[in-house]
Amino acid sequence: MITKRCFILVGILFCLVVINHTAGAQECQVQKKNDDGAYYVKIDGQVYLAITREMAEKDLLTKKELENAHKEIARLEAIVEDFKKYREQCEITLKGKDDLITEYKGLVDSYKSLAQNYEKLKAPILTAEIGAGITGKDTQPALIAGLGFKKIRLFGFFQKQNAGVMVGLGVPLI
Repeated sequence: MITKRCFILVGILFCLVVINHTAGAQECQVQKKNDDGAYYVKIDGQVYLAITREMAEKDLLTKKELENAHKEIARLEAIVEDFKKYREQCEITLKGKDDLITEYKGLVDSYKSLAQNYEKLKAPILTAEIGAGITGKDTQPALIAGLGFKKIRLFGFFQKQNAGVMVGLGVPLI
């Protein structure tokens, strides 16, 4: 009797498991097979794309690579923007350099002109010179008078019995 009851109990449990398992089952139909190995599957009126595990892993890897590529593009775009700002600063600096060169050339020309004007003022154009002395055995005083035009000098000496003219060149020693 125990064995009959066991068989009945096992049979009932088996039926419950089969009924429970088939009660959740859904109808599935393959609609179309793609060339890449994926399938369009219709389940309870909805169409799904069925792919292999390898295809799913490859898709995830591709998405990760795409995400990394977007990050790299953003990083490179930031570098390009930094270079654009740097280039603008360089152009401003170069323009400022050109302006300064022009200004400094003008200053150098002004200083050269100033130096030339100073030299003209430093060396007078016309001078008058006078002196006294004696000549040779004649102990009578002699008067020396001269005119200078720039660096050229014309002297005359006058004594009671002598007179003469000298032409010379004035050269600064120091």
